[in-house]
Amino acid sequence: MLAALKAGESGLDSREVEQRLNRYGRNELPPPQRKHPLLRFLSQFNNALIYFLLAAAVGAAALDHLLDASVILAVVVINAVVGFV
Repeated sequence: MLAALKAGESGLDSREVEQRLNRYGRNELPPPQRKHPLLRFLSQFNNALIYFLLAAAVGAAALDHLLDASVILAVVVINAVVGFV
């Protein structure tokens, strides 16, 4: 197994290390891509339950139950803020 990796019992010699660094680069993962904060916040609304609650808020507002509609919307916004943070 060590022969296949071109390594010895004590590891790689410095010349082999330098050659591998030049050939393959550092053994690092690339940094993760970061989403814009606005997109992260808006992604909190991408949920079937949130769609259902928003439809309920629209239905409550259509029936002139504005207090109910505003409470439902407040819950949805608070949920989004907590999820974002």
